[in-house]
Amino acid sequence: MYQDFPFNIRDIAGLLNLHVRHKNTVSLDVDCPFCGDRKGKMNLNLKKNVFKCNRCGECGGMLALYGKIYGVDNQTACKEIKDALGLSLIHISEPTRH
Repeated sequence: MYQDFPFNIRDIAGLLNLHVRHKNTVSLDVDCPFCGDRKGKMNLNLKKNVFKCNRCGECGGMLALYGKIYGVDNQTACKEIKDALGLSLIHISEPTRH
């Protein structure tokens, strides 16, 4: 899942300034931006790039995390994340003329 993206859920957590309460090699426990939990009940799975709050039940993929907070669809979320991380710069070369 999400193998073709040049970013991951850890990058999105940084963009969203989520407060990390606990971290290990496969997940982060953060404060939930949806229900306001301040005890780190939201889990970000770093291997699967998904999230779930064990208090309010909000869950989804990494694009949905960003999208639900900013009220945008996944396509817009992807574009905005790339822009914020400086990953949207595309170098288009001029065709060579002979």
